[in-house]
Amino acid sequence: MTSQYADPDNLLKAPWKRFDRLPSTNQYLLDLPANELLEGTTCTALIQTNGIGRNNRVWHSPLGGLYLSIAVKPDTPPSQWSQLSLVMACAGSIAIKANFPDTNPLIKWPNDILIENRKVAGVLLQSSNEKPCRVVAGIGINVSLNPVYLPKRPVFPATVLSFESQYPTNLRELEIAVRRSFIELYCLWQRKPQEVVQKWQALCGLSGHEIVFQAPNGTVNGKYSGINDQGFLLIKVDDEILTFPSGDIVGIKE
Repeated sequence: MTSQYADPDNLLKAPWKRFDRLPSTNQYLLDLPANELLEGTTCTALIQTNGIGRNNRVWHSPLGGLYLSIAVKPDTPPSQWSQLSLVMACAGSIAIKANFPDTNPLIKWPNDILIENRKVAGVLLQSSNEKPCRVVAGIGINVSLNPVYLPKRPVFPATVLSFESQYPTNLRELEIAVRRSFIELYCLWQRKPQEVVQKWQALCGLSGHEIVFQAPNGTVNGKYSGINDQGFLLIKVDDEILTFPSGDIVGIKE
């Protein structure tokens, strides 16, 4: 059984599976036999042929992007596993800033990473209840891919780091930074989850903004009021704080 308090140095020694092409880095780790899966096992691919995002949306994954997934075995109730999407969003934002210091990557709830309100990265969390249980946290970052492959949308349009930054793109260095940041934050989350929530709050770009939120049962307009300890979105509408475990922020009012 995995220790409740995993050690970052041990997890960083776990295998790193690298591929030129895969259907999905997340699915590869979900399908890996239990006897081959050490906690911290990482999978990357230069191209994904069947990449997916939240809510089964297509995630275009051509050459020039970072596609990375990490498998962990948290010794916590499954109800807490969704917080690991916050962990990966923080890791991605921190790694991007470290490698591209002229950018200001900020998180849009729950786990999109934006630069100047343009989406540069997204996170997908998946899990398996087969023994031993595993959670796979995946991230896709638009590093230097051809803009022709970017999805067209009027709100939070997609962008690439090679456009947003004057610094050279080094995919390998960015992969290493994301992996290390995630593993360090994951180990912190196991000991002090509230500290990870606080780090996420500090990296969130919504503070003080009025937002438009698409909830499962309709559209909500209100003021972003942070997240709770579970990572659920808090919105102030009139004098009431509403809590949302799922949905999409579809607009930010300046």
